[in-house]
Amino acid sequence: MKNAFIRKPLHDSVETHLREAIARGDYRDVLPGERILADTLKVSRPVLRTALEALAADGVIERRDRRTTRILDASRACPSAPPPGSSRVVLFSSQNFGDLSAAAMEAVRLLEQRLSAEGLELVFRHGACFHRRDAENFLGPLVKGLPASLYLLHQTPEAVQRWFAKQSVPCVVMGTPAPGALLYGVDSDYAPAARHAFGELKRLGHDPARIVLALPDIELAGQRTVLAGFLDAGGRKDAVMRHPMDRADLPVWIARSLLPLLREPGGATAVLTCWNRFTIGLVSGLSARHGLKIPDDVSIVALADDPVFGMLIPSVTCYGRSPEKYVDKVARLTLDILKHRTPPDGQPRLITPDYIAGGTIGPPRA
Repeated sequence: MKNAFIRKPLHDSVETHLREAIARGDYRDVLPGERILADTLKVSRPVLRTALEALAADGVIERRDRRTTRILDASRACPSAPPPGSSRVVLFSSQNFGDLSAAAMEAVRLLEQRLSAEGLELVFRHGACFHRRDAENFLGPLVKGLPASLYLLHQTPEAVQRWFAKQSVPCVVMGTPAPGALLYGVDSDYAPAARHAFGELKRLGHDPARIVLALPDIELAGQRTVLAGFLDAGGRKDAVMRHPMDRADLPVWIARSLLPLLREPGGATAVLTCWNRFTIGLVSGLSARHGLKIPDDVSIVALADDPVFGMLIPSVTCYGRSPEKYVDKVARLTLDILKHRTPPDGQPRLITPDYIAGGTIGPPRA
């Protein structure tokens, strides 16, 4: 698997970054000076010079001196569109590869192996830019600069998915497609999982009004199914909370937003989660930093699975799907689309997750 920021020499990563930036039109006629560019990219000048020399050799830029680098031909920055039958599949993710959950990393690794066996190369690209409100303004140049036979969309907002649908760019959503976007997708069926989790908590004696649903503060289509299952089971809209995605912000959010709700008289006794990093931070942080016992003081149920969950104390009660089964569905759908064997129904392929008993669920505190 290729990634502009992993498994490559640093000068290659810098070269790739500059090629894509030039192709997008981030720079007009000239590049910034070496010192500014090196500081911006946080690399040494020798590394930067190696990347610039490669661009100059391809006729993309002209280096008059170390202060002036003129753009000669931006169209040469990225390779031309691949011919029919190209072997490239690009996976766009809103997260850096290193920030993916262990489960997502494993899925990408298995997918790379599966596609490679079919003669397909998997290229990974990430960018927080997918969450910008003007995402549609840079998607065209981004796709043009990184041509592929098919694109996989991982944790990308609805606006990004709708752009791919509107432009009729072949793609598969590694999740739930946005409403109104005629796209294929593969995801867990979160609605029944949310209903089952809610029912299990009620069975143990939890008051439905004191069960909280914690969702990420971004709009992902899969959250709609989680919310639908939660409300359908009897959950309250005012019990839905939005937490930040950035793990550096999670401890502060837990302390300021969630903890008071857990400690106040008549407050929440259980939390349903669907973001793995949040779940890990919640289970480890509540006991280590705030002195709450799980599940004596609060029950936690995750609507997704992660290999790390089994290593935590207590282990997390969750709903899991086989990584192999998920990757198999994504790979099959990808191959079917490339071979024109899939009907344009735009219906997601759903996997019913299995309930995995753990130690984070129990009766409510007295």
